[in-house]
Amino acid sequence: MKEKNTILELRYMNYINDITYKRINLIMIVSIIILLVLMFLDLRLRNNLTAVYTRIPSLFIDVFILILKNLKNKKNKLIIAFLYKLFLFTILAMMYAKFLVHINTETTSLNASSIITAIFIITLEIRLKFVYGIIIYFGTFILFFIILLMFFGFDINMIKPLINVFLMTFVGFVINRIQNNLRFKNFENKYLLKAEKQKLYESNKELSLKNTKLENFNELFIGREFRIKELRDKVKELDEKLINK
Repeated sequence: MKEKNTILELRYMNYINDITYKRINLIMIVSIIILLVLMFLDLRLRNNLTAVYTRIPSLFIDVFILILKNLKNKKNKLIIAFLYKLFLFTILAMMYAKFLVHINTETTSLNASSIITAIFIITLEIRLKFVYGIIIYFGTFILFFIILLMFFGFDINMIKPLINVFLMTFVGFVINRIQNNLRFKNFENKYLLKAEKQKLYESNKELSLKNTKLENFNELFIGREFRIKELRDKVKELDEKLINK
C-alpha cells in the first residue's frame, strides 16, 4: 500500500511539473517585464541602487528558466520545475530584502504588504511537502527577523507590520497545505477513476474476445452437428437401398 501511494505521489508531481512546464514561458516573460520595471523605478524614482541588487537573483533565475524551456529538451522539465520553485523563493527573499533596504523610510507597511503578496503567490503556485513548507514559510521569516535584530535594530513602529507578516505566513502555510491535499485528492480520484475505466475497458475487450471465440466454437459445433446429421441420413438412405435390393 505504501509503495502504491509513493507511485501515486510521483505521478502527481509529474502532473504538476507538466502543468508548470506548459505555462512557464508566459509566467517568465511577464515576470521579467515586471522585474525590469521595478528596477527602473528603483533607479529613477527612488535612486536606490541597493534595491536594484535585491531583484537581480530573481531576474537571473527568470532568464535562465526561459532559456532552458526554449531549448525544447524534455529532460529539462524537472530542472525547470525545481528552478521555478527557487524563483518563487527568491521573490519572497527579495521582498524581505526590500523591507530591510527601505527600513528607515515611511514605507514599512507597504513593504510588509509586498511580503504578504509574495507569500500568497507562493501559496497558490508551489506544491510543497510539509518539511519544505516549514523551511520556506517560517525559515525565511526567522532568518529575516534575526538579520533585522542583528544589523538594523528593532523599532516599535515595526511591531504591527511584522505581526501581520507572521500571521499571513502562518495562514499562507495552512492554505498551502489544505490546497495541496485537496489537489492531490482530486488527482488521486481522477487517477483511480481512469484506472478503473481502463480495467473495465480491458475486461470488456477480454469478454468480447471470449464471446467471439465462443461464437466461433458454436458455429463449428453446430456445423459439425449438421454434418453428422447429413451423414446419418445418407447412411440410412444407403441402408434402405441395400434392403430394397
